[in-house]
Amino acid sequence: MELPTNKMLKECSQPISIQPSYPDPSNLAKLRFTLNGNSSDINYTVWKIVYNGTEVYKSGQFKANENPIFTFNFDGLYNISCTSTNNCGKSIDLTYSFNYTKKCLKPTDITATANTSSPLIVDLSINGTITDIAKIEWIITDISSNSEIFRTEVTSSPFTAQSSMLISEGNYKVVANITNKCKETYELTSTYELKIPDIFKIEMVDIEGGTFQMGNNNGDIDEQPEHEITLSNFKISKFEVTQALWRAVMGTNPSYFPNCDECPVEQVSWNDTQIFIERFQKITGKSFRLPTEAEWEFVAKGGTKSQNFIYSGSNSLNDIAWNIDNAESKTHKVGLKIANELGIFDLTGNVFEWCQDWYDGLYYQNSPKSNPINSTTSPSKVLRGGSWSSTSKLSLVTNRTNIAPDKAFADVGFRLALD
Repeated sequence: MELPTNKMLKECSQPISIQPSYPDPSNLAKLRFTLNGNSSDINYTVWKIVYNGTEVYKSGQFKANENPIFTFNFDGLYNISCTSTNNCGKSIDLTYSFNYTKKCLKPTDITATANTSSPLIVDLSINGTITDIAKIEWIITDISSNSEIFRTEVTSSPFTAQSSMLISEGNYKVVANITNKCKETYELTSTYELKIPDIFKIEMVDIEGGTFQMGNNNGDIDEQPEHEITLSNFKISKFEVTQALWRAVMGTNPSYFPNCDECPVEQVSWNDTQIFIERFQKITGKSFRLPTEAEWEFVAKGGTKSQNFIYSGSNSLNDIAWNIDNAESKTHKVGLKIANELGIFDLTGNVFEWCQDWYDGLYYQNSPKSNPINSTTSPSKVLRGGSWSSTSKLSLVTNRTNIAPDKAFADVGFRLALD
């Protein structure tokens, strides 16, 4: 019998090295190991990992087409070894060593967009992989003045932020100072251009000053005596401040009758109006304020074009005002009723309107004759004009009402004045 020669014995192919790769680009702590070279004759492979001299993993028998994936949790030296047994009954030992240092993925960029509730608020977000972020410090700087206007630190996913109110039109630099889980720090930047939306461009009516009779000798005691007042020129808003404008400035809507952008904002106290006005002044650069009580009555009576109506613009209450008889117990969109002689709407009805003055029931007895304003502190502030809940008496242009400056009701709003 002829013995087999070396050429007749089966020769098995074998791999030449261990090849690492990343199976998940978003997680660089995971590595897949494959046999590099011809492994078609491999029957099975046993894998082993030694970390800093200590065996931390030993696998079972992996088939030739099975490739293990390992997760590395600690920095240091790893030795990867495998013993492959081929179909010729031969064992092949391969090793691969490397020093593992955690690698953190970085996000691509940041985005600054206008908030849906108010264009003056900026929503800050980060794009790309954020799994390795530990914290972000967001900073917004006014480019023209190089002044920082917002800073906050976020330590939880998704690492978004919402700025405070931006106060002026212009360009802003947005910076995200990022610290990742690898204890690396880096910076991403963007810019944001704020353009004041049309909602802030309210229509003001020029009021020519003049002399008129304020009060009503036949009215309540606080409306007496009727007295002569002279006012300088000023401006007053054509409409009451709406829910849309309030929300754009303040970011909220306190109204009892919400979801009506063109309805007057209500449930705002006198104190609330001062916060609104301060912010609105910064946004527009104009010195808005509440009208004085004398200015309000002068305008309500038609100013220099007065036709001496008992309500603002008519002697028929329903023609010019939403009141207890026609309002169906709610506010309505501004400007739906007839304007008064000066082209101003809703001075009577819809909502009571705050004035700048402190209330004094005897103020008319000693009122200054020129541009009066009662600045003497008292328990309450002046309201004028009546509302959707008012009777005809409360709707008279001379009627005076008052409540504490920290109180807010569903029939109380305001309009703006300007020197």
